[in-house]
Amino acid sequence: MTPTEFREKFEPIFNKKINSLIKRAAKVSKSEEFNKVISHISKLSENGKRIRPYIINLAYGNSKLNQEIINQMVGVELLHLFALIHDDIMDGSSVRHGVKTINTLHKNGDLSKSYAMLAGDMVFNWAYECFIDENTNKESIRLFQTLIEEVIVGQAIDATLPHQKDFSQKELMEKNILKTARYTFRRPIEIGLVLAGKNLDKKYSQIGENLGIIFQIDDDLLDIFGDEKKLNKKTFQDIESKQATLISLNLKNDKFFKKVFGKKLNKEEKQKIKELIDKSGTLKKIEEEKNTLIKKTEKLIEGVDQKESWLALLEKISKRDK
Repeated sequence: MTPTEFREKFEPIFNKKINSLIKRAAKVSKSEEFNKVISHISKLSENGKRIRPYIINLAYGNSKLNQEIINQMVGVELLHLFALIHDDIMDGSSVRHGVKTINTLHKNGDLSKSYAMLAGDMVFNWAYECFIDENTNKESIRLFQTLIEEVIVGQAIDATLPHQKDFSQKELMEKNILKTARYTFRRPIEIGLVLAGKNLDKKYSQIGENLGIIFQIDDDLLDIFGDEKKLNKKTFQDIESKQATLISLNLKNDKFFKKVFGKKLNKEEKQKIKELIDKSGTLKKIEEEKNTLIKKTEKLIEGVDQKESWLALLEKISKRDK
């Protein structure tokens, strides 16, 4: 089952569940203002890739949607929605997947942020509720808890690095592993394996870490060279918000880059950054790192079940539209 085929089958189930939870929460109070916020959660949940539940399903096994672990897949996807809501508060984002973010819904900015924080907490509650529902597998719950802790710490590092005078490759790698590699790939793989009663094969864990790093490398490059219409978001956001990425790591000592890093960029500055990334050898270096990791991951995949599906996933995340 491809990620697209999975999404087509999973989406109606996920939408039904989240709408049911929204209706339940709306009955708690007759507060029209906050109930509008709760209702907006369903709009914000649309257009997700559903990559994490897909990976759980793939690791669990069989070429179908595994209904017996549907609650756990919904729980992990709801946790991702919670993380996005809080991420938007921290970044001050006004749009997510083409939809207005909760932290900008109300004309009162402070109230809007408070509503968004509480809406995120609500979704976190739903995520945990769904994941443990009819789940007697204690190891999967432990892994879910580990996933939560890791992504929170990863997000904290992500928030900290832009405020530092400098950052190291080690710090950047730690952020990427916690916030992307383990959160999106490794832990969902391990959750799927233990739910199926399988052993935690180190090959799968390493595949997950590699997939995550490849995914993050692509994200860093797409922020510069991506097509805004295809991405459904603005490019150069990482540079304007002074984010620690492979791009900023490699260019942090360049005189022009230091001048514009963390500032609103005009068209000429954006073009100059693109040229700098190319002429400095940064693009070549990053792409070589990515290609080396792809080859290592392909070798690992040769030794696991459903290798065709894993190879297809590897190709999909490493060749996203620019």
